[in-house]
Amino acid sequence: MRSLKPAPIRATIVACGQIRPLGDAFELASLFVEPELRGSGLGSSLVERLLDRHAEEGHGCDDVYLLTLQRTTGFYTRLGFVQIDVTEAPSPMQLEYSIGRQVASVFAGDSLAVMKCAGRSLTK
Repeated sequence: MRSLKPAPIRATIVACGQIRPLGDAFELASLFVEPELRGSGLGSSLVERLLDRHAEEGHGCDDVYLLTLQRTTGFYTRLGFVQIDVTEAPSPMQLEYSIGRQVASVFAGDSLAVMKCAGRSLTK
């Protein structure tokens, strides 16, 4: 009797993101959700999980910043972020902003926004 090998499991990454060190603060960065899954709640769940993990590591939410296109600020506002002036951001982000705003304007036809986590409820 011949044994059958199980079919290999193929995983597909459909979303990603990270919270990375940014000087004395942290940056929520590299958030991406496959276009066909946008609006499904996956991005919100991912950000919530990243912030939960950040809290489990002993950090607060108030030290997390992000850069995003102006047209996506509503998404982050619903997750507890507020738009701030670039001068309020950590200096490494200010440099990233000065370079990124040119790229955003040319390639995305949009302006950049700087946001900071203003607090969130950890109760689900």
